[in-house]
Amino acid sequence: MQQQIVLVDGSGYLFRAFHALPPLTNAQGQPTGAVFGVMNMLRRLEQAYAEAKLVVVFDPPGPTQRHDIFPDYKANRAQMPDDLRVQIEPLHRLVKAKGYPLCVMPGQEADDVIGTLARRYVAAGAHVVIATADKDFAQLVSPEITLVDTMRQRVLDRDGVYEKFGVYPEQIIDYLALIGDTSDNIPGVAKVGPKTAVKWLHQYQSIDGLVAHADDIKGKVGESLRSSLGDLPLYRQLVTISQDLPLPFDEEALAVVDEDRDELKQWYQQLGFKTWLKEIDLSEVRPRAPFICIKDVAHLREVCESMSKNLGVAVGMAFYDEADPQALYKTVSAVAMVQGSHRYWVPLTRLLDGDASCEEADLWSVFSETVFAHCHV
Repeated sequence: MQQQIVLVDGSGYLFRAFHALPPLTNAQGQPTGAVFGVMNMLRRLEQAYAEAKLVVVFDPPGPTQRHDIFPDYKANRAQMPDDLRVQIEPLHRLVKAKGYPLCVMPGQEADDVIGTLARRYVAAGAHVVIATADKDFAQLVSPEITLVDTMRQRVLDRDGVYEKFGVYPEQIIDYLALIGDTSDNIPGVAKVGPKTAVKWLHQYQSIDGLVAHADDIKGKVGESLRSSLGDLPLYRQLVTISQDLPLPFDEEALAVVDEDRDELKQWYQQLGFKTWLKEIDLSEVRPRAPFICIKDVAHLREVCESMSKNLGVAVGMAFYDEADPQALYKTVSAVAMVQGSHRYWVPLTRLLDGDASCEEADLWSVFSETVFAHCHV
């Protein structure tokens, strides 16, 4: 089975959680909201991609390579608030305690580290999911790389990128160079917004094609374009995510390890995450095996025939609300089966990441011949 890797834009989620959640604190007044938000997102990712390896990447402190080529890069950003800064170390400690590989490269933005890791994992035959809300990552989308935003329950493949931006992944760099990025202080072409950029890229395919016809663009926007021709190569360079950083480690060194429960309990207690602390205490008293995903009918039949030999099969069903078109699954739904310590779940439709699953008719056929024939549901 194809290996699946989830690369998490940790810094992006840290800022989103900080600004989206209320200013939570523990009993001592220590800020905890951003830590809680990111760890909650990681828990959802772990559930949605149960068989994948999660790698969490953060920006380093201080300037990066883009500051070397453009000193005003991100110059418009205010200094990181103190109540966010103090949450970085606890978050890093929790990520490592959960067993997730954590990656912070001095002088290199998380975007470029993720881009490089994604390309390396794809070259090794893996399918990569990048967990982010950053539009820049749309340039990396391919048959082997998709984006997921768990906070909005949205998955972007090639068609999803076009639906959202109006251009395809291979045009995203030129699109961003034209419109600029106010959050990173990249000017772009004055008077050019998303609609104009999309129109030009539909007509001329790329910035190179646009530059060749720059004299054909009329009005004030044409003047802005021609006055920016000398800056466009810099803007393209700034918005391009590197995929070939000389990382000082092999990607296989980023191995998932067992969680450190003592460390987790210490931090959950200090940060006031009582529910998660209680989960650890309960799991230590009564540990539960993880759910195993069944992805084909042959495996389903094998499991059901084994279960049907004994009584006490619990069957549960999850239903997807079709009013939410951005959910991780396209339609209905999943079935879970539990018998003692044996725990399985069956997705009934094709997963958006491409993994196979069982058709609903096949599942009920197998159930009627095995589990339903011998057990009460």
